[in-house]
Amino acid sequence: MAFLHNCEFFIIAASVQLPLALCMAALLTSGRVRRMTVFYRTLLFIPSTLSVVIVGFIWRLIISPLWGIVDYPLLGEKATALPTITLMSVWQYLGIPLVFLYSALLSIPSNVIEAARVDGASDMRILFRIKIPLIAPQIGIITILTFIWTFNGFDIIYALNGGMPGPDYSTDVLGTLFYRTFFGWGADQGNQNLGAATATIIFFIILIGTAAYFATIQRRLKVSQL
Repeated sequence: MAFLHNCEFFIIAASVQLPLALCMAALLTSGRVRRMTVFYRTLLFIPSTLSVVIVGFIWRLIISPLWGIVDYPLLGEKATALPTITLMSVWQYLGIPLVFLYSALLSIPSNVIEAARVDGASDMRILFRIKIPLIAPQIGIITILTFIWTFNGFDIIYALNGGMPGPDYSTDVLGTLFYRTFFGWGADQGNQNLGAATATIIFFIILIGTAAYFATIQRRLKVSQL
């Protein structure tokens, strides 16, 4: 079950974080935001510098049914607990893929963009037909980094729910399972052998996923660019 939660964690994070970071990077490099570009970049990157404990505390206040802006107990229901925590983590680390994509878009030769404009291409056509294909390797790197980050996920869930992720283990991922089995939790004693086995499984999942990516997708992206 923890493995499936990790998969859900990755799918939600990748499907939200990457498109959002790409849209913001494209907007900041499009020339439409001519003033205060540095301010916007800094503002979007600041959450990445915050402690996970601080982020968890802030979001607990924001979404609290008692004094927050949401009347529904998002962290108290099995269907919404893990997606809510995933979106909190996406908000915190959005600045990192944004910086990658922003730098990649700035590195695109200006003469390529100018030639497309001369041919009558619109901004959206340039983005989807020229810019995104040219930065496809960077997008791939961000995707695999998101995979590694989500399957190593532990801190934000532990900061919000502790070692017994609820409700009813709906936010239990491999990281919290390892912590609970190795160190124990509450009246349960830790089992170092079981914890080591869990850590080994996490390692091999990340290793196999990363190796498969670089052996197939990333190699094809580089060949297509050549």
